[in-house]
Amino acid sequence: MSINEQLMALQPAFSPAFKIMVNRYLAYQLGIDNNAKDALPKAMTRYLRAFTEENLGPEEVSANAMAILNDPMYASKPPAPRELALKLVAARPASGDASLEQALTNFFSRMKIRYKGLWHDHEARNVVLQQWLDFSSRYELSCRDVARVEEILCQDSAFAQYPPSEKHIEQAMGIVGLGERVTFPSKSYMAAVGRGEACALVKIARSAFGAYDLKMRRDLRVKKEFEEFYGEIVDQFLRGEIILPEESDSDLPSADPVNAEPVLAKEELLKIFK
Repeated sequence: MSINEQLMALQPAFSPAFKIMVNRYLAYQLGIDNNAKDALPKAMTRYLRAFTEENLGPEEVSANAMAILNDPMYASKPPAPRELALKLVAARPASGDASLEQALTNFFSRMKIRYKGLWHDHEARNVVLQQWLDFSSRYELSCRDVARVEEILCQDSAFAQYPPSEKHIEQAMGIVGLGERVTFPSKSYMAAVGRGEACALVKIARSAFGAYDLKMRRDLRVKKEFEEFYGEIVDQFLRGEIILPEESDSDLPSADPVNAEPVLAKEELLKIFK
């Protein structure tokens, strides 16, 4: 079968989302090579060859194109053909009886592709996988939970360029394992200043950090300080050192960080953060 025939066979794969992604890829390439001619057909052919080499069908391409298009990592530079093909292969769902260890291994493979060969050393791979398995066991995660952890991390713009640390992954696994009752640290500042739903833990952190500072110091430094501060509180929560108060209309503060009342008494906050 010729390239043109293969291209026609894969025509259903070229959904609007996929075409947008190819055009973004071309815009990036043309920015490098202003003499590129017949760019779109050549780009389509490069993607096609990468798909056929990995035995990818149109359903797999079209089903995942929108998710990849919306990934913060590829906002300005979409994945190259080979990289996209490997991501689509890694995105194939595991069998229904897949073990937790297999789910974590697949997660690891996708993260390695995402961050260009991260943890390429075999020994490092085993150490990381064992850490993830320990976290998953601690928080009693299922294969579905592992998929949710990956979704949270990959949709977070904080990790668009750099991979999440061991601490970030443990926090994500803990938050998912405990029913996502608390906000992920990278989203905490926006919730604390009233631009998102503030969970009880964000309100505790806001009271202890200082609502006035959050309201008046609108800069990246205070955002970073608060997210780090809140991350420490999340760690304490995951260790069982903080018990969330019962939520009700009467005992939780409003979304206004200046007028909000502390969730806990000052004496209790001092005991937690002394």
